[in-house]
Amino acid sequence: METSLAIAERALFAIDPDGSEHSIVIRVEQPTLIAQADWGTYVTLLGLDSKRHLIGGIDSWQSLHLAMKFPEHLLPGYIEKGWKFFWDRGGTEFKPSDLFDSLRAP
Repeated sequence: METSLAIAERALFAIDPDGSEHSIVIRVEQPTLIAQADWGTYVTLLGLDSKRHLIGGIDSWQSLHLAMKFPEHLLPGYIEKGWKFFWDRGGTEFKPSDLFDSLRAP
């Protein structure tokens, strides 16, 4: 399996329910044509989940947009299980929606 180019990453810090500390890297790869007319973008959450999540779309734009939003929808499940996420070690705790608040139009 060929690995796509990582085009964006964001480093985070997390504490799991048992108190263990983890460095997390959210990685978004370059969209690729996965079928005759469908596109896919892989997202990984290194240090949290070993799976490469394939986020599909009708074109590269949609696939990339949905991939960038994917962590915002995945992280609440971890928070419900007791995980806590921070911008960095010793930093401010955040909500998954905070990942994109700075990108939203006022």
